[in-house]
Amino acid sequence: PDGSGKFIASILNNATVAAEIRRLLATVGAFGYLEKPKHRSDGSATPELLTEAIMDLASRRMGALFAFERGISLRGYEETGVATDAIITRELLSSIFTPPLPLHDGGAVVRNGRLASAHCIFPVSNNPGLVRHGMRHRAAVGLSEETDALVVVVSEETGIVSVAHNGRLFRYAGSAAAQSVQRWIAKALPSGGPDRRFFQPVVEKIQHIIIKPAAEGGR
Repeated sequence: PDGSGKFIASILNNATVAAEIRRLLATVGAFGYLEKPKHRSDGSATPELLTEAIMDLASRRMGALFAFERGISLRGYEETGVATDAIITRELLSSIFTPPLPLHDGGAVVRNGRLASAHCIFPVSNNPGLVRHGMRHRAAVGLSEETDALVVVVSEETGIVSVAHNGRLFRYAGSAAAQSVQRWIAKALPSGGPDRRFFQPVVEKIQHIIIKPAAEGGR
């Protein structure tokens, strides 16, 4: 270890100091700090939460359609639906897209990580290559042809998640689907400020120095 690491270790190897620091870290929740919250301070959903919710719908083969607003406003399409301006949760999205509830048809507009509107009508693409796709997929591509929105659609027949962007449709299935969808959503959402993972190596190092001697001492 480098000089600073040796200095920290020499302090933390003192049983009294280490015990107090462990108590302090537990009190302020530093160990939980490594887990990113599901919502940001303004109530907007993180890419992780949105991906989890979408993959949950996919696992249950619940058809769903989401449009993530980017540079071009989606208010014209939003006005065709039911305004919500709601904080996004898995439970909320599940309740919206559960048939035969009235909001399950149509698409949902996500603006700045919040659910702006549901039950919206999106334009349907006339692309002949989509003739075998259902209405949700054609609407996803249609909206992506007319705007710069990122559109995510869940197939109620297969549970496969697809992403429409710039008139193209990308399908994701298998173990890598969630990671791919999350990358898309992260690009579509506004930046949430510094990534907490910046601090992860520092906290992990402190955890290792504190926990390892304590575990060895308890043997």
